[in-house]
Amino acid sequence: MPIFTKRMLITVSMGAIAGVGCAHIAGIFSLSDPLFWILFLNRLLIGIVVGVSGFVLRHPFFFFPCYALRGIFFGAIISLLSALGVLIDPQPEYAMQVFWTMIVVGALLGLVMDVVATKFAGEGKKLYQ
Repeated sequence: MPIFTKRMLITVSMGAIAGVGCAHIAGIFSLSDPLFWILFLNRLLIGIVVGVSGFVLRHPFFFFPCYALRGIFFGAIISLLSALGVLIDPQPEYAMQVFWTMIVVGALLGLVMDVVATKFAGEGKKLYQ
């Protein structure tokens, strides 16, 4: 199996599992609930982006190694898109708590996905093989 395919399989699988897990933790058990699909697709997208970002080894401007920062950055940014929808909630104190929780959990999931995929599949030029 090509190494890039292996990396993508790892991160997309982890994203799908995280999506179902996050929906379960949020108390969403119905596939017909749009919130289930928002959480599931958000976590799946984190897996896809983290998998593809394995080609980037150094920060493009500051040139430091970005091994763990890739996952944190993409997980937080992608979660931000879904978390903004939570701010519509009429209870602002609850909305802000959920907003920050979604971003932090997304960043942690991105970090874990990147570390696991890099350990088992590699990164950088190795992915071209």
